[in-house]
Amino acid sequence: PQDVTACQTFSAQFSVQTNAIAGYRWQESSDGITFTDLPENTVYQGTQTATLTINNIQPAINNFKYRVRLFQTANACGDFSAPANLTVLPKPQIIDNFTLKQCDTDLDTIAPFNLEQANSGISTNSANETFVYYLSLLGAQNQIASEEIQNPQAFSNSVQSTVFVRVTDNTSGCVSIGTVNLSISATTIPAGTVFSFSKCDDFVDAENDDRDGITTFDFSSAENQIRNLFGGNPN
Repeated sequence: PQDVTACQTFSAQFSVQTNAIAGYRWQESSDGITFTDLPENTVYQGTQTATLTINNIQPAINNFKYRVRLFQTANACGDFSAPANLTVLPKPQIIDNFTLKQCDTDLDTIAPFNLEQANSGISTNSANETFVYYLSLLGAQNQIASEEIQNPQAFSNSVQSTVFVRVTDNTSGCVSIGTVNLSISATTIPAGTVFSFSKCDDFVDAENDDRDGITTFDFSSAENQIRNLFGGNPN
């Protein structure tokens, strides 16, 4: 088999071409010295065929070696292929479920978002990666053109409040898929908003009696009313 390089979470395949033989048994080694037979399961498939498939590969098996034992009817001992190396390239390290905030100046809870402003928050290596935004997870996973957001610099949350991003490392081509939540924060008290307060004129002394039009007001009760205008949590 030939050496294989593949991205994390993708699949890798090793194959051999031989004359007609009785059987195959693929083996794995972490050090290139001690090899063990591979079980047939959801990760390792085709362990007794000419092609071994390793699914959802992870960095833990980077630089592992793979070889196949070949069985022949006339030779009980069989023979081994030369080992091949697996190189696992890491996928981009991203923050999933990233929240992108935008100000709402008219309290209608709708605003245009520049999705690209999320790039540097999603990944610290964003300068070396490509970000493409999609309307659905399936679209991001399979690069469905009809699901791609064509103008990520002016996307309205009136369409939907959650989008999906496909992040590709520009060097390795490895990919990560993330979720971006769009959050609105109100920042303006609507014009014409009035908070009314009334209180009886108080008597302080003969000079400041209860008919001088002066008293003390406590406006702290308006705080909750103002907070409610901003969804209870103004930022």
